[in-house]
Amino acid sequence: MVSAVEDFGISNLKLKDMIDFCKDIDIKGFLSDVKQALLSALDTEYEKNPFEGAAAVPKRTVRVLDTASSASAGSSDGLPREDITAKITPTLLKNLGSPDWKVRLESIDAITKIVEEANKRIQPTGTADLFSALRGRLYDSNKNLVMATLSTIGSLASAMGPSVEKSSKGILVDVLKCLGDNKKHMRECTLTALDSWVAAAQLDKMVPYIIVSLGDQKTGSEG
Repeated sequence: MVSAVEDFGISNLKLKDMIDFCKDIDIKGFLSDVKQALLSALDTEYEKNPFEGAAAVPKRTVRVLDTASSASAGSSDGLPREDITAKITPTLLKNLGSPDWKVRLESIDAITKIVEEANKRIQPTGTADLFSALRGRLYDSNKNLVMATLSTIGSLASAMGPSVEKSSKGILVDVLKCLGDNKKHMRECTLTALDSWVAAAQLDKMVPYIIVSLGDQKTGSEG
């Protein structure tokens, strides 16, 4: 106890709890090896001379954060994110819509590589146009490219974190539509992308898009 006070001081102790502890008669149990006569003498002296000395100066300083600050710190790990604006070139965006499926695939793979080179941590700057271009690939006639696009979108969500929800311009609705594909592998790729999205932006941010997607499916089935 003495060592803890000397090391950390008393600034982080709750005063009421400390007082209640010290008032507890069982505290004398810590002095079980002291003779009764000496205990009686100590009690008498304590009553005569209550402690009025200076508090021990702590050897270490412990910073205490309030609940709000702690919650705020928990929402971001503080690690840097890379600005990939310069890498999202007009040529890259144009090639995503190329009539040659090989060029389209190369462009999708190039985006994944950009994310990996940024250690999978990117800023939202410049990604709005990128998501707009990727949206078209979710309706590609080549299903393999659609699945590659879903994987890339999931990677972008993981790399961007919470900011992906505002930068993606509603592409989540288009992602959700892929759940209706008759191929099991396509549905699995979609779920993987959605898992990444939930981890990045939280489920409550996705609810409006889910509602829109369900509404579109209902309209399609009735129409």
